[in-house]
Amino acid sequence: MKSGSTDYNIDGNSLIDVYAKGGNIEAVIKLLYGNEALLVFQDMLAAEERPNHVPFVGVLSAFANLVRWDAAAWHTLLNACHVHRNYDLGKQIAEPALEMDPSDVGTFTLLSNMYAEAERWDSVVKIWKLMRERNIKEEPGLSWIETKNATYVFVSVDSTHPEHTQIY
Repeated sequence: MKSGSTDYNIDGNSLIDVYAKGGNIEAVIKLLYGNEALLVFQDMLAAEERPNHVPFVGVLSAFANLVRWDAAAWHTLLNACHVHRNYDLGKQIAEPALEMDPSDVGTFTLLSNMYAEAERWDSVVKIWKLMRERNIKEEPGLSWIETKNATYVFVSVDSTHPEHTQIY
C-alpha cells in the first residue's frame, strides 16, 4: 500500500536505521508495525473512508511502546474527541488517562461535559458521583479585568462580589 507521504516515510526510515544501528531490534520491529498501521490509516483517509475507533486506537497502540504516553497526552486526545464530538471514542480515551492519573479533575470534567452534550445524563451523574467518592473537586473558574487602574477579579458563582446579582 502507498500513502503518497514520502516525507513521513523518509523520517520513519531514518528512525529504523538509527534503531537498527544501535542494535535495538525490538524498537525496529515496533516501528515497522507502527509505520504499517499508520499507512493503512492514511490510505483509509485518502480513500475518503471515515475510520471508526478501531484503526485509530490501532495506530496509537502501534506507537505507544515507542513514545511514553502520559496523562497529558491522553487528555489532549480526549479534548480532540470532545471538539470533534466523537464521544464514544472519548470514553475509551478517558480510561487510560484516568488509570494514569485517577484524580485528574480535568479528565473527569471533560468526560462529564461530553456526556452532557450527548444528553447521557445517567453517565453525567455517575461521573460526578465518582468524583464525590474520590473527593475530587472542580476548581472554580477565575478571570479578571483591569480598567482605570483597578483590577476586578471574578470567580464563578461568587456571591461575595458587591455586584454579583448583575454579574450572575
